Amino acid sequence: MGPVRKPTTTIELRDGLTVVLRPIDDGDRQALHAYLDGLGPMARQRRFLQALPHVPDRLLNMLTAPAATTLVLVAMHGEEIIGEAILGPDAHDPAVAHIGYSVAERVRRRGLGRAMVGRLLEVAGDRGVSTVRADMAADNHPSAALLSGLGAAMRFEDGLIVAELECCPRHLVAA
Repeated sequence: MGPVRKPTTTIELRDGLTVVLRPIDDGDRQALHAYLDGLGPMARQRRFLQALPHVPDRLLNMLTAPAATTLVLVAMHGEEIIGEAILGPDAHDPAVAHIGYSVAERVRRRGLGRAMVGRLLEVAGDRGVSTVRADMAADNHPSAALLSGLGAAMRFEDGLIVAELECCPRHLVAA
């Protein structure tokens, strides 16, 4: 997966809330830290597949200064981050990419997670990725339902739920 273009888009959630999805930038570190620390312990554990009482600097560094082949999106409502999502290449297979995401509790079940994942699938398809994979905690039923609803093939592997979505470039979908 080559360098990722920098998509920015404005969306409207089911309740009319306007949200900007854009790539993270250097100035987002403090807002991202506040957002991730504001997630409840269970939400942080589900997002990062480990208990994190606080967000470590190494994780903030990874998310705010991603590799050229990785895309980190933030969902902004005004100056506040209300969601984040990541698309990164598989270490062994260039046709596979991995995703992860989280949504602030106060805006869940309004379509933000679906919009972020949809945006990542578009970018992945444009980059030549054929399969996007998400690994989830076995109790992460909301994410499993979202991804299953998007057509993901679901299975259990090593105690995790693994979702795999097929993707293709937008120009082929629109044809």
